[in-house]
Amino acid sequence: MFKKFKVLKKTVIHMAVNLFRPGSIVDPEYFVGRNNEIERFKSYLKNAKEGNPHNLTILGERGIGKTSLVRYLAHLSKEEKCLVVRIELDPSIKTIDELLKHLLNELKQSGIAYSVIEKTRAKLKGFFDKYDVSVSLFGAGVSVQKTEKAEVKTQFRYRLKEIWDKVKGDVPAIIFMIDEAEQLEAIEGALHYLRNALLRLSEEHCGYMLVLSGKLTLFKEMKELHSPLARFLNPIKLPPLSNEETKEALRKPAAASGINISKEVLEEMAKDSEGHPYIVQMMGFVVCEEAKKNVTGEVYRALRPQIIEQLELHLFEDMYNSASEEEKKILRVLAIAKKPLSLTEFASHLKKEPSYLGTYLTRLGNSHCIRKVKRGSYELFHSLFGEYIRTTDASEAPSR
Repeated sequence: MFKKFKVLKKTVIHMAVNLFRPGSIVDPEYFVGRNNEIERFKSYLKNAKEGNPHNLTILGERGIGKTSLVRYLAHLSKEEKCLVVRIELDPSIKTIDELLKHLLNELKQSGIAYSVIEKTRAKLKGFFDKYDVSVSLFGAGVSVQKTEKAEVKTQFRYRLKEIWDKVKGDVPAIIFMIDEAEQLEAIEGALHYLRNALLRLSEEHCGYMLVLSGKLTLFKEMKELHSPLARFLNPIKLPPLSNEETKEALRKPAAASGINISKEVLEEMAKDSEGHPYIVQMMGFVVCEEAKKNVTGEVYRALRPQIIEQLELHLFEDMYNSASEEEKKILRVLAIAKKPLSLTEFASHLKKEPSYLGTYLTRLGNSHCIRKVKRGSYELFHSLFGEYIRTTDASEAPSR
């Protein structure tokens, strides 16, 4: 006989998971705001599905939430059964030939994954499995080096047309989403080539749509944003989150993490963050790591120095230390002023000619340390950055 043992019920303790992810992509489940941008994308996606695609470029400063928005738009596209090809460019891709092969490779892999997930479209798997990018683009036994660039470019467009003709009965649209798209400017002629190729494909009612995401300097080589290239890419600049969006971006993941943030504290955190998504995420992360179930005003204010310390470590120090000594002087002036300053006011504070400061202001803008408020007027990208600079400046004063 087997001895019977009494089975005791085990008590399982579920540890709360911190759902805030500073520096990472926000999961679609906890994504909030950006309603205007989302509605615009939905309209463009509808056009792409109808064979009249429009393209979109998302521009923004560091940490403003560009990649999180792209991921959410990818999520919406997949809900519409579209094939999404998400690409992160890096400096290793230096030529148009390499770029085109990379795009086709990513399309092939995304097509295989799509055919597995969308089981009713399983017949596509065989097509993508067998699709040889090198042979298709460059020809069997022909090296990239020996292929004329014009031929490679033409073949790329033909290959996209060939793929669309094969999948159009099963795939509503194919969305290329390219993050870190400023890398395209390092590839001579890449942006103009993509425009020309996709325009030709749209004339044949192919459902290809392009979504780019990059820094505010993405179009730096174009003199006017209403140029043909900019019109084709339809750029939009991401603003900070609104007050209500910021509070929801804090409340939603905090509640899912088992943390209740009082209305008073949500208001205070929204004000401190100024709607900057990265700073919102860092605030939420620290609060959920350190606080117990309820976050009162007293708890938040006790944690605020720790939040500032984390922002200094992961954001402010890098931005400030990457500036030259002349640029740091400009940052200090702005930090002390605590308001936007004109070029004339900078010149007065620093005892320099306005023409001398232009290059430094441009570089600080490109590195997202400052932003242009209006023509000829600048401010720090965030007031907490100014708080950091004032503290740093005070601590270094005796040694200068």
